[in-house]
Amino acid sequence: MERTAARLICLAALWLASLAPAWAAEVYRIGVLAYRGQEAAVAEWSGHVDYLNRHLAPLRFELAPMTWQQLAESARKRDIHFVITNPGNYTEMAIAGTANRIATRLMIGPTGTLDRFGGVAIARANRTDLRTYADLRGKRLLIPDYSSLGGWQVHLGEGLAQGIDLRTDTASIEETRNHEKVVFGILAGYADAGFVRTDLLEHMALTGRIRLDDLHVINARQEAGFPYLLSTRLYPEWPIARVEGTPDEVTRKVLIALLGMSADDPAARAAGLVGWNIPLSYQSINDLFYRARLGPYQELPITLHDVMLRYGRTVAIVVGGVLLVVSLALFVTLRANRALRRARNELAGREESFRTLVTNVPGAVYRRAADARWSALYVSEHVQDICGLPAADFMAGRHHFADLVHADDRAKIEREIDACLTSGQPYVLEYRIVRDNGQVRWLLDHGRAHYDLAGKVNWLDGVVLDITAAKQAEVKLRQAATVFEYTQEGILVTDAQPCILAANPAFVAISGYSELELLGQSPALLGSGRHDPAFFANLWRELEQHGHWQGEIWNRRRNGEVYPSWQTINTLRDERGRVTGYISLCSDITHTKQSDERLHWLAYHDPLTGLANRLLFEERLDHAIRLATRRGERLAVLYFDLDGFKAINDNLGHQAGDELLEAIGRRLGARLRKSDTLSRRGGDEFTVLVENLGGVAEVEAVAEDILRQMGKPFALPAGHEINCRCSIGIALFPEDSEEVQELLRCADFAMYRAKEDGGGRYRLFSAAQT
Repeated sequence: MERTAARLICLAALWLASLAPAWAAEVYRIGVLAYRGQEAAVAEWSGHVDYLNRHLAPLRFELAPMTWQQLAESARKRDIHFVITNPGNYTEMAIAGTANRIATRLMIGPTGTLDRFGGVAIARANRTDLRTYADLRGKRLLIPDYSSLGGWQVHLGEGLAQGIDLRTDTASIEETRNHEKVVFGILAGYADAGFVRTDLLEHMALTGRIRLDDLHVINARQEAGFPYLLSTRLYPEWPIARVEGTPDEVTRKVLIALLGMSADDPAARAAGLVGWNIPLSYQSINDLFYRARLGPYQELPITLHDVMLRYGRTVAIVVGGVLLVVSLALFVTLRANRALRRARNELAGREESFRTLVTNVPGAVYRRAADARWSALYVSEHVQDICGLPAADFMAGRHHFADLVHADDRAKIEREIDACLTSGQPYVLEYRIVRDNGQVRWLLDHGRAHYDLAGKVNWLDGVVLDITAAKQAEVKLRQAATVFEYTQEGILVTDAQPCILAANPAFVAISGYSELELLGQSPALLGSGRHDPAFFANLWRELEQHGHWQGEIWNRRRNGEVYPSWQTINTLRDERGRVTGYISLCSDITHTKQSDERLHWLAYHDPLTGLANRLLFEERLDHAIRLATRRGERLAVLYFDLDGFKAINDNLGHQAGDELLEAIGRRLGARLRKSDTLSRRGGDEFTVLVENLGGVAEVEAVAEDILRQMGKPFALPAGHEINCRCSIGIALFPEDSEEVQELLRCADFAMYRAKEDGGGRYRLFSAAQT
């Protein structure tokens, strides 16, 4: 099924290439935080780029792994269009006005999906003296880096809540630039404690790189439904954000594609995701940054609370300075509050931008009650485009969405929603509705439930899209895929490079390469080496000028065998006439070529002896005469048959006669020069062409050798031993004739003179004897 789906996507991309709008030519860069290094980031996120390139063709996307500093600078300069980073980095971008979230990732957990994470503080198992963050005073720390939310910033916030500023109250802080290096550093004793994000320890233990028993969790805590070791509060998972200036239409398409990503998609598996959901609020991270003076709040003056927390004892002792300190703290607090209000106003503006984006999505965003009729608490105006009914009617209770669901789909949808509500997972549904006019539409519904503290469902949030056109296209694509899958002709699809995008089973069978071996390769992989550069230059010229080439080409199979193929290549272009790829249909014509070659061979050879037949001999004789005429050379024709061959057939049978003729062909053929031609004209008649003749003595020597060879017994496969003789007639060029038929007639006449003289001898043609 995965292979068929891949082919469907490939064919869809080619089919829709001509529909690309003007902005489709731009490459949209997705910046990702490479917190575990460049290679790990590519392995984790390149699948998302491939997913978007497949689903949003002709839009093109590319991956840009970066450090946090590079991401922030690229977003400021608008060198990237989207960013996937940790929530802390995103919050700084959002406050700076360079990015706005469009979705939050859903992670795979051992008991369900997770949209939040935190940090875990660790020490070696024997460090049970480190129970809380307050116990880290004067200790050595390992952290991934100061920009890591789960590896530093959330821990800083917990420490401040326990009365310790980890930045100043510890002995040392060392950055490893990698979460896993923190774990290995703690196990090796390089520091007293280390900070990493949640789920890392369990994954490292699962792959056998660490044992959890060797570690001690500092400030261990539990959160309902959260399955991993934890030391801090939980915060929203990583978002994908739109960089300011990215076209709304592109953002809309990316959002729809990500919301439709399934958990078993290769892109989701590579990134460890269940999928993407409507974005969560990141206000908790903004509050953390404010409390810890991180990111944009680093330069904010401290508040009265901060002063009392850090210098409470000093204030109590220096009573005389209290009023001055309080006055100063109040002044600073007012300034800080104004800065905070500005920041919150900016965030509110970003929220408004997001609501505008949701409004522009060609689908209906909803919040509904968890009742049987799907009562709408809110639904966006696009519901009228989908259902034909205004949003106000749904929110007023005049219509209910459940009433529109196709009767055949209703029970299944209710079961799937109930299962997701029980497990706490988001739901992704495909079902039909019936509009008031009887029209049936296909919908994609993606949502999740909101629960209260008791675990009861408060409401359901989601987005529903009209996918009727996609369903209709899917039917056509499946029909095309069936042809692609089962046709006996090999089909190869490439991009404009050209690199192979798809190969059907027939092509795999013809070439011997698996589809995986072919994908991404150049068709030059199949080159046989039989064609010169001029051949391929003409092929590409035909494709460029006419968009079509057809002809015979020799290819090489995976096992090295070279084979002939009848191939048709067509150029694929978009609406602007730009080449987007090529599609090739080919047939293995090996058997056809072999049949043609066999027929050609039979036309010029005797099927019994394998010698040249009458037609081939006379063509070679004609060619030899013309060549000898130009060069002033001589040649000879020897004409002979067997003496008494009829008696052999009559007494021993035709099989013995055939075996004798085959044996004569083998024996005499081995004695002649490669430049001479031995042929069987029919029956027991043979002819020999001797070219570049030096003199009469030379051809007489050939005739005498034939007589000697014929004089030796022939041992036949049937068990017979036969002695036979032959009579030979010789005609010379140009003395006796300069014409093919006349030379043969002269040699034939001389042969009968040899028979009249008793047989078993040769005679030269003499005109005086005629």
